[in-house]
Amino acid sequence: MLLHMIRKQIHIEKSQQARLRKTAAELGISEAELIRRGIDLFLARPQFPSPAIDLSLWESEKKFIAALRRRQRGRKAANWTREELYDRFDR
Repeated sequence: MLLHMIRKQIHIEKSQQARLRKTAAELGISEAELIRRGIDLFLARPQFPSPAIDLSLWESEKKFIAALRRRQRGRKAANWTREELYDRFDR
């Protein structure tokens, strides 16, 4: 199997190294094998939602919010108070 392997050198954080060492020992596999499995898991996952940010979705959301605000401005002010509502439902 090693004949078909390609050597890669990576940098990881100290905390990642500690977790990598511990997990590999618990599973009884090498750290390299754990990294290979992690790569396979990551690459096999569906890419939904897309890793790229679609700003058009946010723009449509902002338009929706603005429309709600405009609709609220056109409404009449309430002709009741909170206390009146409480009294109404306390009966």
